[in-house]
Amino acid sequence: MKKLFSILVLALSCSALFAQQTAVALLNHEGTISTFYGSDALVQAHKAAAEGDVITLSGGAFTAPSSWTKAVTLRGAGCYEGAENTREVTFIGNAFKLAIPVEIETTMTIEGIYFKSDFSFSTRVKNTTFLKCHFTRVSGVSCNTNFYNCILNGLSFSASATEIANVNLFNCYVNDPQNANSYVSANFMNCVILFNSYAYFNGENHYGASMMGFAKYNNCILSGNRKINSDAVEMPTTCTATYCLSCYCAYQEATETEDAIYDYNIFDNMSSTTNQYLENGKPIHETITSVFQSYNGTNWFTFNELYELTDEAKATYLGSDGTQVGLYGGMGFDFVPSTLQITKCEVSPRSTKDGKISVSIEVGIPE
Repeated sequence: MKKLFSILVLALSCSALFAQQTAVALLNHEGTISTFYGSDALVQAHKAAAEGDVITLSGGAFTAPSSWTKAVTLRGAGCYEGAENTREVTFIGNAFKLAIPVEIETTMTIEGIYFKSDFSFSTRVKNTTFLKCHFTRVSGVSCNTNFYNCILNGLSFSASATEIANVNLFNCYVNDPQNANSYVSANFMNCVILFNSYAYFNGENHYGASMMGFAKYNNCILSGNRKINSDAVEMPTTCTATYCLSCYCAYQEATETEDAIYDYNIFDNMSSTTNQYLENGKPIHETITSVFQSYNGTNWFTFNELYELTDEAKATYLGSDGTQVGLYGGMGFDFVPSTLQITKCEVSPRSTKDGKISVSIEVGIPE
């Protein structure tokens, strides 16, 4: 009985080990490929990497190093968790601290990863690009940073007079952006932005905390709580919005008159000449449920709610380029990474006579 129990424990331990080993990181250094296995595969790959290398991750759970210091290209298998997705998501469970030295000019590129904990810029990283990633929260965004087709459930900026932050977001979902001061050039193109917090700025309450006062919105849809303690909450006059649509929550529709809706319009405090969607000289203000095909009623992105416009809204609200405003206009929106990925990884449950384990890895472009 003891022998049988020992064999069972050993078998379970091996099964757990093999399950962990299905998480794979491939490091490409000047054409030479190194392979790392297990939940700490990313830590090992980062340690072995040099500036300009490419690290490709399979689907599965990974642990990031305590501090990320190398400017590389980091690619995952995707961040989409929708029911129809048949491919395993790549996610990093612990906090990710980007700490590339300020003298490094090489661009850090990250694609197709779900960051389940905070992602922070702990240094003035000069050049970063994110594609098709899902963030629980991003803080301290600085210098030259670009986001494409990303989900950001929290976003804050960091800049100073000596280091201007030039941040561009294309076709992204953004919840509650904050801290865009006069040293931040924050440009939102074809984004859906839900504001949640507010603060006192230039004598008035405003969305997005006190320092979202210098952002530019183009072909975007913006929504949020329209008043705090009966005070109007509006975008600061220093913001600009072009071909943008303001939405308000459904529960406010039943309690507010049409005049009150206009009075609490997000864009009401801004010059009407900057925005093309006007009605009787005032910015158009739609209900959020009349614009989107469905709405989950929260300020957090879920994969059950993709912020797709109704057919009527698609035809009515067109951006400066003639495509619909919001996520699916402009360059469009999807979650499928556009580069080579690890599509299959199989680890043999048995070793060979000489103690080696057979591992089969397939890399390709997803359909």
